[in-house]
Amino acid sequence: MLVTEPTATTFAQLAGEEPDTLALSLPAAMTSVVPRPTAPLIADCVVAPDRLRQGTNALYWRRAPRVFRFGRTSFAAHQQAAREQGLTVEIIDRPGLAFDLDEPQDLRELTRLDSLSMKGSS
Repeated sequence: MLVTEPTATTFAQLAGEEPDTLALSLPAAMTSVVPRPTAPLIADCVVAPDRLRQGTNALYWRRAPRVFRFGRTSFAAHQQAAREQGLTVEIIDRPGLAFDLDEPQDLRELTRLDSLSMKGSS
């Protein structure tokens, strides 16, 4: 997913920082991300885990170390990297951020959810 300049600027304004001091990562496999946060980001590192709380589906760094890990252990690795640097960590658990497409059954679940959504809108 490409984070556009207006999006980066919005996150920076919410955090009270300049846009070029922040890092925000949202993987392309994310399927249902809410486009705007509902509260200011005040921690140095904000991590949104996957449904199993193993991988990372969204990651925000206010300042260094800006470590980016991938895979099934990235959720714990990001928290550890931040804490080792004495940074504050906030965990955001939201269904829209927790759901992603990693396994074949995820695609089936997305299809099921999309079908339910289509039925509800008719």
